[in-house]
Amino acid sequence: MARRSTTPLNDSRPRPVRLFGIAALLFAPALLLVGGCQPEERIVRWNPPLAGLPGARSQTAFTGREGRMEVDPTNIPPDQLRVDRGDGVIELRARSARHLMIHIYNTMMRDNDIELFTDQVLSKVTADEFIQRGRNPRDAYRMLKRHERDIRALFDAMPAGEQTPGVHWTRIGDVDGTRIYRLQVDGPGTAELRFTAMDIAMEKGNFRLRWFGRPSRAQH
Repeated sequence: MARRSTTPLNDSRPRPVRLFGIAALLFAPALLLVGGCQPEERIVRWNPPLAGLPGARSQTAFTGREGRMEVDPTNIPPDQLRVDRGDGVIELRARSARHLMIHIYNTMMRDNDIELFTDQVLSKVTADEFIQRGRNPRDAYRMLKRHERDIRALFDAMPAGEQTPGVHWTRIGDVDGTRIYRLQVDGPGTAELRFTAMDIAMEKGNFRLRWFGRPSRAQH
């Protein structure tokens, strides 16, 4: 059961993280690919916009291959993305990148909830890397908070998350068995964006934030 508590900072045996070092988290202009991994990539055609993100609305149903109507396996009723278990226990569900974007917006931009962001939005692989480097995982929130406008601009460029037309969805590798994916936008409209990609980790059935960055242009 999820708990709304501070991420432990005194874990004596944090897992090593090989995706990128803390120096890249702090200073690198782009997220780095996992060495030796061949990314799997697809360009998604269309799905309803990001329910819950401000300004995103649609009456269009999900369209699969060859225009057939399909059931979105990641569909969760909006009121089930955040579940109050009672006694201050909150569980965030993120079965898609769109869900994760909602949680990033709500915890960081709307509620300023550093505790819930650190515990249930930030990926464990990233939190562990902060701990390894002697940093508090809450510093991830503070660092990203300073780039709130840049994150908003990226979200504006892909309002339907991985289902935004033209957005590249790529599996870029694994970190200690944790699958890492990348959502990336490119094209003329992205020239002024500080961030053009969001890396996410699949942890215990939910997507969590790995980091934001501006990697090299997505391959078509």
